[in-house]
Parts: sequence; C-alpha cells; structure tokens
Amino acid sequence: QAQAEKNASSSPQYAGLNIFQEIKKRLNFEGIFAPRVVLKGDHGSFNANATFFKKSFPLIEHKIFWLKEFYEAEDRETVNWKGAGYNAIATRFEVGNKKLWTVNTHLACPFDEAYKLEINMPLVAHMEKMEAPWILSGDFNVDKNSATVRALDEFGRNLAVENNFINTLNPRIHPAQNLFPPGLAVDFVFTSPEIKVTQCQLIDSIDLSDHFGILTQIEI
Repeated sequence: QAQAEKNASSSPQYAGLNIFQEIKKRLNFEGIFAPRVVLKGDHGSFNANATFFKKSFPLIEHKIFWLKEFYEAEDRETVNWKGAGYNAIATRFEVGNKKLWTVNTHLACPFDEAYKLEINMPLVAHMEKMEAPWILSGDFNVDKNSATVRALDEFGRNLAVENNFINTLNPRIHPAQNLFPPGLAVDFVFTSPEIKVTQCQLIDSIDLSDHFGILTQIEI
C-alpha cells in the first residue's frame, strides 16, 4: 500500500487540468489525498479522497486508514467500482490549546452487502478508538438504517439525523434519476459527543457535485 501512495502523483491530470493542485490554488488551502483507483500505466490519473484545509490550521499529523487496497483499472470507462479501493483520511489539527481529529471518507455502494460491511466496519472500529474530539464526514453511500450508521450511532452524534436530512443527493445532475423524489440521505457528519455544534445545514443551491454539501460549524 505504501507503494501505491508513492506511485500515485499528487498532480492528477484530467482534460489538461490539475484538479488537486487547482483546488488548493483557488482556495489558498493545503490538501492531503489518498488514491482509490489508479489507471494501469498512468498512476498520475486516479480517483481519490481528498481533504483540504486552511494554511492557518496547524496540522499536527495525518494518517490514512486503508479499508481496502487501491484498485488498478485498465481504463476509466470500465472501472469496477465494487473492486475499488477504499480509505479514510484522518488529519489532526491544533486549534488554540485544543487538538481535533477530522476524518474524511467515501464508502462503497450499494447498502449492506457482505463485501461492503467488510470495508466499512473496520472504519467504525477505528473511530471508536479515536481520541476525542473528532469529526467524521463523507459520502457513506448508505442510509441511516444501515449497519454502518447504526454502529456509529452507538458512540457518535449523527448530525444528519439530528437535523432531519431527508435527501443529500442533487436531483439536478445525479445520474440515478429513478431515486427522485424523494432521494436519499447518504452523506453524514458524525462528531464525538462533547463537541458543541453551532451550525449544520445542507448546501443545495449550487451544482458542484451530484451530492449536496454539508456545512458544519463547531466549537471545541
């Protein structure tokens, strides 16, 4: 897996645009990525998770939880997403005299198939042992009744449920139009219980993705 990280360039090219670097440049942020799918013979082209953060946030450490090793695809049109790699990016920041873990992931679909639980449940185990305070967020590709979400509910605050999110998919551009209405709430933000949440809302007015964003503001 270390070789996969070494081979995967932080400068992916798509239609001539360096997406990872372009986001960092436009936002004036730093960033960390972890590849999920790479193209055979061209590991500079890949699908990945990424976390972006302000340069003023002192990053203490980061780690990648590998839930399933990366997948090498013949071409981007025939990617076997069931065989794709899965990971979570954990970043720890020092804010004032407090330290905070943030974890970002993108999990497998569809729902509670056996192969998916093999990928997801190790992440639950990581989170249960993580030092508080922490935030976990991402596209889980499952709803609130899934085994994954129910397990996280045992020790974390589920902000999507607390705020009654019914749908987090963007019906304007999501390819699975058969899901609408009403759509599905498959994107989640969890926090450790002691975190004070001052805001949590859907960003549903812009089309940056086939999913809506979730804006969360906290105090620690």
